Amino acid sequence: MTSWTLSRHSKGMTFAAAIVASIALATPSHASLFMIDPNPTVGGVALNLNNAKNVSSFSGLVNTDVVNITTIGHVDAASGNATIKPIKDSLLTTLTFTPVDGNLFNAFSFRGQLLVAGTIDVTVQDNQGHASELFEFVIGKANQDFDRIGIIAAVAGETIKSITISDDRGFKESKQFEFAVASGVPELSTWAMMIIGFGGVGLQMRRRQGSLSLNA
Repeated sequence: MTSWTLSRHSKGMTFAAAIVASIALATPSHASLFMIDPNPTVGGVALNLNNAKNVSSFSGLVNTDVVNITTIGHVDAASGNATIKPIKDSLLTTLTFTPVDGNLFNAFSFRGQLLVAGTIDVTVQDNQGHASELFEFVIGKANQDFDRIGIIAAVAGETIKSITISDDRGFKESKQFEFAVASGVPELSTWAMMIIGFGGVGLQMRRRQGSLSLNA
């Protein structure tokens, strides 16, 4: 009886440990914290801009949450979920969006037009203190709206401290910015403890069944 119980317990613990190890391998420490959003048209909340003229620093609202915006190149911003354009004789190369509360958002997307076909760099700095991550998007046509570009957290708990979009040759316009509110996805450690807990319950049930069979 004792030997059988210990054997079952040992197998159960080994199984649980193997599950935890497999989870750890599935999310290595060097994996990206953010990734390109394959469907950035879903789940976003509009960033509504404050009307501004000939500025390089202004703000907008996602619902009631403030997002500060800075640019390299002076711009005009229309009111609402609208367009940011460079003023006459200015080149708009960079826009940086910084939510006042860095724990709110885990995704960002936008549209726009380039002056010259090229590559848009999107740099994400998380609010958890990790190194920033760079994503590149090749835009094949100038002076035409490109498809919505999006970035989303690839790891639970990651949120956006700031996000910068840039193109050295300049944006003709950028527009329709959206953020997504971070969801309560369980952390890796939480998933691991849940699996261990389920495994423990299953083990106890099997031990009881085995004990009843022996007593019979």
